[in-house]
Amino acid sequence: MLLFTLVASFCVAEVVNWHGLMHECRDEHSCLQVDFVKPPQRPSFFMGLYLLIFSLYLAWQCLALAAEVRFLVEISTFFHKELGLDDERLQLVGWDEVVRRLVEHQRRSKFVIVKATLSAHDVALRVMRKENWLVALVSNDVLPLDVHLPLLGKRPLLTKTLEWNIYTILLNSMYDGQLRIRRDLLADTPGLKRRMVVAGLVNLALLPFSVLFMAVFFFLRHAEEFHRHPGAIGARSYTPHALWLFREYNELPHVFDERINASYEAASKYVAAFPQRELGIVARLVTFVAGSFAAVAIALSVLNQDVLIHCRIPAHEGGHNLLWYLALFSTALALSRPFAQEPEPGAPEAYLRKVASCVHSLPASWQGCAHERGVHRAFSRLFEYKLVVFFLEMCSCLATPYTLCVAMPAAADRIVDFVRRHTAYVEGIGDVCACATFELQHPPAEA
Repeated sequence: MLLFTLVASFCVAEVVNWHGLMHECRDEHSCLQVDFVKPPQRPSFFMGLYLLIFSLYLAWQCLALAAEVRFLVEISTFFHKELGLDDERLQLVGWDEVVRRLVEHQRRSKFVIVKATLSAHDVALRVMRKENWLVALVSNDVLPLDVHLPLLGKRPLLTKTLEWNIYTILLNSMYDGQLRIRRDLLADTPGLKRRMVVAGLVNLALLPFSVLFMAVFFFLRHAEEFHRHPGAIGARSYTPHALWLFREYNELPHVFDERINASYEAASKYVAAFPQRELGIVARLVTFVAGSFAAVAIALSVLNQDVLIHCRIPAHEGGHNLLWYLALFSTALALSRPFAQEPEPGAPEAYLRKVASCVHSLPASWQGCAHERGVHRAFSRLFEYKLVVFFLEMCSCLATPYTLCVAMPAAADRIVDFVRRHTAYVEGIGDVCACATFELQHPPAEA
């Protein structure tokens, strides 16, 4: 997807003859004279730098994958020969079956030398080692994530952009070759602060390119979905910060996805149970007006199809034909229709209780108060419109440099202290987040 996004960005910016299409194509004859593709020329400095930066990133990802090939081949051989799972069977069996075979194999051959027995918990601790730390940092409010956003006010902002930076700065470099927490991480807090500032400056330098890439990627990913299902424009999804709040320790991605996906229907019904009077009135008005104009244009096209192309409003050369207005009103109709629906009758308490049974992480103070507007607003901040989630991601590109250069260094001592106090050593596994061991009293990691 990265390669295709780069190619699409280049074609849109440097290949398509936008000037000819927008200013020289006036009728059928003139449009035939316009070349869709511009003559070959050197790309602009900005586009050249954009392609260079993301091409280097793509090459780095390919090299990282190549370095992992030997390791992946060893894993494949182990699954085939020792666990009896070839590629076809591996796609059909569940993770529980894979873990069961691992435990049985350890009982027979002791392939983990330093540990006599192996449990499913041990496997999860090893697989989810880094993710458990991020779950702990988010759930214990250790990371400084609050940002003031235009139109949305103050809210925690943990998007894919910031998450990738946290992994790069902290999580991917916190362990040594023995799977122990690196001593220099705990002893050299100024070094961690410097890495945060450097990462923030790099994000600031790459800001224009990351914003462009995010915009193009979002359009390519969702345009076809919005075209097939116009109602998806008003669809909601959990924010990235909400997903990390709902994530449980040692929970594998596919298990988490199943649990969260089971809550979407009840979550959608809960937010829809509260009428948005002002927005609904405006949306129904826009739907009625846009639908009426679109119906008239369609009726005219049935009577005489040439009217759509040759009839212009206003009637001079600069006016637009009815086909343009049909596209405009159809777009307005698709945008307004999801917000014009009447609220579904139902019991908000039952819907929120169903959501809580899936996500396992709603405040206890919400129990019995699902009908209150304050609870609804608080839940809606976790379960936002997809367009708002995209807006948050774009804002994150702008806010991440400040977060990394200012907020994160100020919290570096708190982060290091949290890691020091919540590190536990598990034999055969190494250092892990103590919260993930589920022990009230855990042995501290050896110095």
